Amino acid sequence: MALDRRAAEIPSKGRLQEIVVDRGANKHPFLTFVFESGEPRSIPILSVRDPNQHGDIARAIASHKPVIFMAGGVIGAGNAVRHGTDGARVFWDTFKPGRPETSKLPMMVAQEKQYEIIDWSKVHEDFKFLKSGPKRADFFGQLPMHVIYPHNSYDRVTDRAFITEPSDMAQEHEIIRANVPTVCMYFQRDSDWVKIAHIIGEYAPWSRFGITSCNEKGKKPPFSLAEFEADVMRRVGEGKTVWEATQAVAYIEDPIAEEIGVASSQSQVRIPLKGERPTLKLVRHGPVSPRLIKAQTGADVEVPSDENGNWTVKFSERRVGNDIDLDMLVQLQTQKINAHIAGRSKNHRIDFAGRVAI
Repeated sequence: MALDRRAAEIPSKGRLQEIVVDRGANKHPFLTFVFESGEPRSIPILSVRDPNQHGDIARAIASHKPVIFMAGGVIGAGNAVRHGTDGARVFWDTFKPGRPETSKLPMMVAQEKQYEIIDWSKVHEDFKFLKSGPKRADFFGQLPMHVIYPHNSYDRVTDRAFITEPSDMAQEHEIIRANVPTVCMYFQRDSDWVKIAHIIGEYAPWSRFGITSCNEKGKKPPFSLAEFEADVMRRVGEGKTVWEATQAVAYIEDPIAEEIGVASSQSQVRIPLKGERPTLKLVRHGPVSPRLIKAQTGADVEVPSDENGNWTVKFSERRVGNDIDLDMLVQLQTQKINAHIAGRSKNHRIDFAGRVAI
């Protein structure tokens, strides 16, 4: 079958030829896409670990245009979505064609904004203490995880693209199925992302930031900028869509996460509902193991298993095999991030206005 060249082209610029990372010493770093026409398209490379770029990052995310970002060890694609619009379709039609319609989107939501999204009346009594934002933050700490909660039907900001209905999970293991609509939220207690989330809330209070791993369906996601470049060019060679070259407005990097190399999509757990056992339910096994989850939270973790007790839980995409324990890398990443933040000058001036036009 002939390849569809149009998928890897911008009509006015032609086919993507190469990607250039420009980190000139005296200017802002850019990621430049070079096309057949010779006309480049450049987007800024912004660091989540540079306080002076937090405003730029927040504005890029709040622009309701796609961004590429590193979070917790994997390269992701994100887009802010307004309720009731078709903005979320980009996740199915452009980011990841072939994504099942039942596979709803995780979202990155600041701790103080999560309360209004969750239906606390459906949460197990032993876990209702999580209604307190500070207690919720302390409970999960800095574990890079997706956490699934029952959705509050009075929430008028969250689009349907983020809400998993019970029918969407009908084929899943009984331990992780929920009999009520749920939402999946990612937010670890990382001081830099916390600051960025606050600014996003000011710019786009009526939107949710949808996220997914930045990969073609069925393929491993990239875990570094170099892998991202290679993956885009592979898709060009196969005539596949390369939305990164045509739509993304920024590449958001985390030099510490890339250096440590956790290199895995995130773990997912669900909060127990009324009538269930008071345990966290492991929906997906990522870099954070059930053992580390229990060590941080103190809660028991149920893992989907067969009748012989063998785990049947889904594993997230990762660079190494499923038998490799990534807990130590997760903890090392957290320690390095904390040390970096603590070591920054207390007199460092943060320019929230932003320096790069998005």
